[in-house]
Amino acid sequence: MIACPERLLNQAIAYARHGWPVFRCQPGSKEPATRHGFRDATTCEPQIVRWWQRQPHANLAIATGAPGPDVLDVDQHGRAGNGFGACHQLEAAGLLDAASAVVLTPNGGLHFYFAGSRLACGRLPRHHLDFRSAGGYVLAPPSQIDGKPYQLVQHSPAASGLNWSLVTSLLEPDATARPSPSASAECGLTWDARDGSVFRGGCLRSGRPMSSRTISKWRASLQERAGACGQEQCAS
Repeated sequence: MIACPERLLNQAIAYARHGWPVFRCQPGSKEPATRHGFRDATTCEPQIVRWWQRQPHANLAIATGAPGPDVLDVDQHGRAGNGFGACHQLEAAGLLDAASAVVLTPNGGLHFYFAGSRLACGRLPRHHLDFRSAGGYVLAPPSQIDGKPYQLVQHSPAASGLNWSLVTSLLEPDATARPSPSASAECGLTWDARDGSVFRGGCLRSGRPMSSRTISKWRASLQERAGACGQEQCAS
């Protein structure tokens, strides 16, 4: 199953109207479909329309870092490990309180969205965490990978930035933040902290930042619902 062409174009335009530069990726893939990848991201509506007329099922991506969001990617690598232990530590320290949105990724991970900055991307591979900012990008709903959609599961009306230096010092006090080895690494969603209506039809749930127990519960239930949710979006 792939995302509906009309919804993809409409959402791309909606993001652009909120100031988020967008570009297209290959259908069902994270691979950019433009020559220069995230460097081609734009808010120009005629260009966006031409892209999706040319490739209606293209996945939708947004360049991270101001004017886009910063994104904390909590990876789920199966038997190789996941970032939920680190996520719990960050939550306990209050570092996730400023997140404006949480998204469930197709592989069962989570993405936390913060106000954008011009920081470099970073990663803590031992903790299965990645930080997407300047020079990165994220796939946005209604994009899908292997038939599984990215799903917005929670938002709050206000957001501020994530202090990546504090994240690094908490989890790896003897190390410094490492820049991402590739600007093409991407992840989950883009979020406009000013107006949640930009995610019309995005299976939205609202409320306060999630606890680790809530994260685990929603991950399980939303993975079961992912197929049905995608079908509802196509039907709308």
